[in-house]
Amino acid sequence: MKKKRLIATTLILGTLATICFYQSPPPPEFVPFDEGQVQSHYTSSEISTFYQRLHKRKWRQLRRLYKNQLERYNPSEKEWLIPTTIHLIQTGDSPPPYADSWKEHHPDWEVRLWTKEKLKELHPLGNTDEDKLAFCRLAILSRWGGVVIDETVECLKPLDTLHKASDFYAGILEEVRSPAICPNLIGSSKAHPIILKSLDSLTKKEEMVRRLSHVLTHSFFSFPEEEVHKVLLPVSYFSPSKEPKTYSLTLTHNDDLN
Repeated sequence: MKKKRLIATTLILGTLATICFYQSPPPPEFVPFDEGQVQSHYTSSEISTFYQRLHKRKWRQLRRLYKNQLERYNPSEKEWLIPTTIHLIQTGDSPPPYADSWKEHHPDWEVRLWTKEKLKELHPLGNTDEDKLAFCRLAILSRWGGVVIDETVECLKPLDTLHKASDFYAGILEEVRSPAICPNLIGSSKAHPIILKSLDSLTKKEEMVRRLSHVLTHSFFSFPEEEVHKVLLPVSYFSPSKEPKTYSLTLTHNDDLN
């Protein structure tokens, strides 16, 4: 009888200890693709209808890539596919207003500030400053790799997983049509084929800036999934409307420099 009581007491104490010290698992780092793509002014049904009717082959590919690269990501023994270098683009005389946010979330990463003078060293093509910036984004990634970021982008969470799970990543422009790359944040390995193809195409276009997103998107879909570890993240990760989600990685302040 005493032995049974001892066993029962042990089981009860073990259960109580489990309850007291149990911590609920953290929310998933990457939510399902459709959930991340839905914005406050879109409904789930509208997004679903959109996927079914417009450019469904491309959207299915993006969902598949996202699921394979990120939703099923296993962090164990993963090497860096993309250099841990942050390239901040400075267009004015003042330093980027959100530079500290990138340093805070990436204390061990290298942060390079690209001022107007440094950008001139790349010998960019184009007649306007915007043309030159479009060229410089790709030239920087081609030569050094890492992640190129516009100065209006604030960092909310580390990008470590993306630099281990993929060799090219970017966000999707907020529009319910054919998928298009948002060029204000692009991560890639050094001399990545998508970047090289985009750079070559960009130099042949007269209207660079207007075509930058188109050129990047075309290059992205031109390479088979087996050749590169590419992924595009839903809108809510890099360009959430109004308020960021709990899983948003960055927030773009479009009105800061106006």
